[in-house]
Amino acid sequence: MLTAAHPDDLAARKTYIQLLILNNRVDEADSQNQEVLRKSPQDPEALVLKGEIELHQNHPEQAINTLEQALKGAPDNAFGHYQLGVAFRQQGNFQQAESEWRQAVRLRPSLAEAWIALGGNATQHADWHALEEISNQLRKASPHSIDAYLFHARARFNLGDAAGAEADLNHVIELAPERPTGYIELGLLRTSQKRFTEAEALFHKALSWDPGSADAVKGLATVYLAENKPADALHFLEGQIDHNRNSSPLYLYQGQVLLETKQYDAAEAALARAVELDQKNLVALLLLAQTRASLNKFDQAIADYRSAIALSPRNASLFVALGVLFEKKRDWQQASENYRKALALKSDEPLAANNLAYLLLEHSGDVNVALSLAQTGRKGLPNLPNSADTLGWAYYRTGAYSAAAPLLETAVKAVPDNQSYRYHLGVTYEKLKDSARAKSELEKAINLDPKSAVADQARQAISELAPS
Repeated sequence: MLTAAHPDDLAARKTYIQLLILNNRVDEADSQNQEVLRKSPQDPEALVLKGEIELHQNHPEQAINTLEQALKGAPDNAFGHYQLGVAFRQQGNFQQAESEWRQAVRLRPSLAEAWIALGGNATQHADWHALEEISNQLRKASPHSIDAYLFHARARFNLGDAAGAEADLNHVIELAPERPTGYIELGLLRTSQKRFTEAEALFHKALSWDPGSADAVKGLATVYLAENKPADALHFLEGQIDHNRNSSPLYLYQGQVLLETKQYDAAEAALARAVELDQKNLVALLLLAQTRASLNKFDQAIADYRSAIALSPRNASLFVALGVLFEKKRDWQQASENYRKALALKSDEPLAANNLAYLLLEHSGDVNVALSLAQTGRKGLPNLPNSADTLGWAYYRTGAYSAAAPLLETAVKAVPDNQSYRYHLGVTYEKLKDSARAKSELEKAINLDPKSAVADQARQAISELAPS
């Protein structure tokens, strides 16, 4: 071995460490890299390797610290910026991840890994113009990259150029006829065009090359659903599961089809099995949480969301979902705490701002803070009746009745059977000295649920109305 013959050649040793990582021999790589760092503790390349190893060991926070230390000593290390982006992505910090990948390709335009990461990010955010440009840059960096053509196909299809997407996908098949990827993507294109027979043939072709392709299985199940054949989809998935009972993706797809057919208990079981087989399957974990919430299994759903947060701790929407569940349990303190955590991660997260504003208004919080939050919520959710009601109620609580009325009218018009909206509008009319409309709205609120606490408040408000 080269490193044994030349034990003091650190460059050769670092090359060997990289090969170990690529072959998933992470423990060996870690041991070798520790030796390098003992001899040269501030070696930037060795520190980048250490960060990469920590990512493989699922320690993104440690990796961020290590990689930032490496980049202080070597700010032009493009691969270090790429790996730091990967670490931020593992933490759910996609904005910072993209920033690092952009820096990586500025420093080394030929770094295909960074372009591929940027393409995945653009796809996730449905930024098709950005994805098209990334695909072009990736093709320059790596002319025969399958990912470049796949990215370009997705971009062209979503920008309305199905023919261009098809040409790209045919080229993928030419480049890699024995890989399932091109057939799967072309099958998805045919599915979107409602050319289901062709789509089925393409997905079967993909399975002929890779019988374990979960994406091809999902594609076929999607075709059956598109043809309104849910029973066929479930039968097909059951057959696939019989051949591979340890596939988390297969149980995930089964759960998704069961949800489509409103078989919620069976869907819960399938999704729970998907998570049991792969505790890092975030999609399955979130669907399981949502399914259990819909079944009023709030404690289990809360545990699922907490597991999801452990996998993606910077995902503000997970804290919002957790807050909503605590509201359903009437645990206002925990709900507020989770909305605040969401806002700490994303200050303009509209649902967190809206919901926290309402909790402050209803539970003796600072009404001025609530007003500011409600404005943030309304700005981010301008078409949501709930945000109109929250902002209107905040204006009411701060004495701005004329500003409150049109917002509350909007909410009531959108959801006329919402008792709280009616009550809020009624007491606002009362403050505006419009007793007739106040009484009308309050009576409608009472009639919606005569035994509720809101109905009692409405009766009290009617008793205090000035004679018309």
